[in-house]
Amino acid sequence: MGVLFSALTEWAMGSKQAQMLILGLDASGKTTILNRLKFNTNAVTVPTIGFNTETIEFGNLKFVAFDIGGQDNIRRLWYHYFDKTDAVVFVVDSADTNRFYLAKKELHTLMNNPLLSHCPFLIFANKQDLPRAATTSQLTNALDLYSISKRVQWKVCESVGVSGMGIDDGFSWLSNSV
Repeated sequence: MGVLFSALTEWAMGSKQAQMLILGLDASGKTTILNRLKFNTNAVTVPTIGFNTETIEFGNLKFVAFDIGGQDNIRRLWYHYFDKTDAVVFVVDSADTNRFYLAKKELHTLMNNPLLSHCPFLIFANKQDLPRAATTSQLTNALDLYSISKRVQWKVCESVGVSGMGIDDGFSWLSNSV
C-alpha cells in the first residue's frame, strides 16, 4: 500500500526518479559535469577509478547518477550498470579529435545494446572552451549519429563542464525525454 501511495504522490506532484549513467572516454569531463550539477561548482577532480554515485534533482526529475570511469579496463565493466537504466549521458572531449573514432565505437555499442534501447542519449560535446573544439555538427558527423536506428532518441549539446555552459540545456532535454 505504501508503494502505491508513494507512486500516486509522485505522479500527482509531477516528480519522477530515474537511473542515469554518465559515460564516456577517460578525461572527457564526466565527473566535472556531475559535480557542476550536484554542487554548482567547479571542484578539482581526479580520474575516476571505479564509479561515483550521486542523487541529483533537476526540474521534476530526481536522477540517481552513476559516473563510471572511462579507462579501457573499466569500460569493459559498464554493462554491469545497464539494468534499470533510464537515461545515458555520454561525454566527449570535443578537442580530442584523435579519439573520436574510439568514442564513436563505444557510443554505438551502447546505443545498440538491447538493455539501453529505451533510453534517451544526451551527448555532451564538452570542453567547448578549448582551441579547435569540434562543433556539435562536426561531432555528430564524426560519431556517425545519423546512422543510428530511428528508435534511439539522442541529442548533442555543446558544454563546458568547468563553467556549466550548456549543462542545464542538455539536462532540460533529458528530463523531458525520460
